[in-house]
Amino acid sequence: MERNFDLVIVGGTIIDGTGSTPFSADVGIKDGAIALIRDLSDYSAKEKLHAEGAVVAPGFVDAHGHSDYTLLVDGRAVSQISQGVTTEVIGNCGHGCEPLTDDLKRFTGNIYGYDGSVDLTWRTTAEYLERLEHARPAINVYPLTPAGNVRRASIPSPDAVSPASADERSRMLRLIRDAVVAGSNGVSFGLEYAQEASASFEELVEQSKAVGELGGVVAVHTRDKDQHAVQAVEEAISIAAASGTPTQISHILPRRTAPGGSLDRIVDALGAARAGGLDVAFDIHTRAHGITSLSDCVSPEIIKNGPTGIRAALAERRWTEDVRHRDSIIHRFASSGWHSVQVFSTDYSPELIGMSIAEIALAEDCEPWEAVRRVLAATDGDVHEVMVVCDSYDEDDILSTATVPGCLIGSDATTLCPDGPLAGAKFLGAYTWAAWLYSRLTRSPRRLPVAQVVRKLAAEPAERFGLADRGTITVGNKADLAVFDQDAFSTEGSMVNPNVLATGVRHVTVNGSVALRDGEVTGNRPGQVLRRKSRGVSA
Repeated sequence: MERNFDLVIVGGTIIDGTGSTPFSADVGIKDGAIALIRDLSDYSAKEKLHAEGAVVAPGFVDAHGHSDYTLLVDGRAVSQISQGVTTEVIGNCGHGCEPLTDDLKRFTGNIYGYDGSVDLTWRTTAEYLERLEHARPAINVYPLTPAGNVRRASIPSPDAVSPASADERSRMLRLIRDAVVAGSNGVSFGLEYAQEASASFEELVEQSKAVGELGGVVAVHTRDKDQHAVQAVEEAISIAAASGTPTQISHILPRRTAPGGSLDRIVDALGAARAGGLDVAFDIHTRAHGITSLSDCVSPEIIKNGPTGIRAALAERRWTEDVRHRDSIIHRFASSGWHSVQVFSTDYSPELIGMSIAEIALAEDCEPWEAVRRVLAATDGDVHEVMVVCDSYDEDDILSTATVPGCLIGSDATTLCPDGPLAGAKFLGAYTWAAWLYSRLTRSPRRLPVAQVVRKLAAEPAERFGLADRGTITVGNKADLAVFDQDAFSTEGSMVNPNVLATGVRHVTVNGSVALRDGEVTGNRPGQVLRRKSRGVSA
């Protein structure tokens, strides 16, 4: 073997992602891959990273993200790199950037982080993936195709209660097959959102089978996380059983408004499905608050008319009465009381940030739905811009569920950067998700071994999504690595101040290139778009 490397990480304690006992060694990197793991003091290298007193771990994999658009705006992905994250699964919850049609106003509200700064010049999945590669993200990206876009591109009517016709189902199947052939790793359903709420079980099975035939995976954001949360997860399990396609059930935690014992019943159902041989797994995010756009309560019939139609509809006070009789995530957020629904971000009424809808209604001397109308009307038709949060989950439930076999962890957020074009953007979990979980699980009162937590954050999601050459520190694997100080890796981010860089990560390499050195982002953007290959997807 050659006695020189492109890069050597020296002096660290290796936690290789397999759950094995940590050991001391250096890591030699050549041509983007791990070439040798041993004492390399007699070897030369073009560059060295010092890891004395630190852990060297495989880069973390975000099993559920929404950075489809923000990686095009600013590909540095500082929020992820600063936490040792080297790969993100995008296109979740039926939301994302592809496919599109020329009627772009039907799609912009379905793209997290959309701000118009990057023109939507592509239409097909293939064109989007080329655009993403051209953006040169700092992290690897594992794309899924959002069914919410597929439905918008296939069904002229936005009426959420109208089932798809035979011709519309054929169009959707064609788009899904085209997407997976182009390199998408599968499809995600967002069944709690209005555009997809009308999708029948038969339609979902049909589409899932099409994905499975091409070796892809399906992700399901279920129909309900409140009163019918258990039944919604059971439906997702049934889709997996009927289609035979590997299925990932997204953020399974029921909201506080669900019946008592719902989480236990969900975990038991998933455990039974897996024990019975079904290829199903699941994930959670690491924040106690749900987050979504306040526009989720605005009907698709209004949204399709664009800013002019939206302004006209919200100018009428009768909208306040009409919206009561609909169903949406906002209605479900409000079921635990409007005091728990808070404005998280908006450029149009920044003075409202941090206020609950109940507080706004009191200040305006109106009832809560009228307060919602006024907040939305103030956006001049740009209703997707208002984000709200709801106190929805218990920290103990998050941490206990994270340790359940088959549970992966995701940010459920967009990538952000503290400077540049995304400096003013916020998204709960973006800067905190991995650091929060690590610090909570490895320290009092839980104190799980660090090796177990690293496996949970790296090897398990890599294995689940068929990334055989990532997730562990193994000779021949891609050199996606995170070097961090075991006792300092943490976060001070909060709901009030979420854009706070994690602490304790010393170095990060992505495909062998240094993306973070001595805690500072280098500006290198060596990430790859991980297109579907002929590979299995394991449970």
